[in-house]
Amino acid sequence: MAYDMRLRSSFMSAQGYQGPLDGGWTLAAPGGEELFALQLVDRPDRLEGAWRDLRRKGALDGSGLVDDIQRTGSELTLRIPSGSGGGVAVASLHGTADGRWAGELTEGGQPRPIILRRTGP
Repeated sequence: MAYDMRLRSSFMSAQGYQGPLDGGWTLAAPGGEELFALQLVDRPDRLEGAWRDLRRKGALDGSGLVDDIQRTGSELTLRIPSGSGGGVAVASLHGTADGRWAGELTEGGQPRPIILRRTGP
């Protein structure tokens, strides 16, 4: 029992260093089409992330690290390399009252509305 309490205490202490974006997220179209799975790490000094393109299951270039994540107040921008052609998908989001993020994803010069919702711790 003492071991479990120490383990929980250590976990809670580590979680205290993580920001609100830390964890699993899904970037999707408002109609429900899932586009990217994201795992974000929100540290006090920086944001980092990994992505997987849910539309290209099994593709060798269908996952990787997020190139750049910028958060300014309630605005969030992610630059995700997409495909082997060197293209970049840019998600520009703003926070909503229910804890999700909404905005626009631009791929190949084509913008589309998106939402970012939490899917895991």
